[in-house]
Amino acid sequence: MKLLGLALVFLLAAASCKADEEITCEENEPFPCSNNTRSKKKDFIFGVASSACQIEGGRGRGVNLWDGFSHQYPEKAGSDLKNGDTTCQSYTRWQKDVDVMGELNATGYRFSFAWSRIIP
Repeated sequence: MKLLGLALVFLLAAASCKADEEITCEENEPFPCSNNTRSKKKDFIFGVASSACQIEGGRGRGVNLWDGFSHQYPEKAGSDLKNGDTTCQSYTRWQKDVDVMGELNATGYRFSFAWSRIIP
């Protein structure tokens, strides 16, 4: 769950940057720091990814192995004692995610669906 929080912080920080503006870099970095896709090669794919278990939530899907484990042994599932029942609900708020990817000028998206949603 700490990784989910870190990923969310990164996504929100990246989304707050304007695509047309340069990102300020430290002078000691040996590479140009920019999210401006116009400065990249035409065949460059700037992609983002998500994991079903971390972003979908439990609404509208069946029970899976992780649900059983995290409910039976919450202390082993993570220090925050949370499970996958409530997440950022990306499954129902997908349009917002698509909008954020557009703001990031993302040209690729890799995602997954929970098997318990496909075959309940």
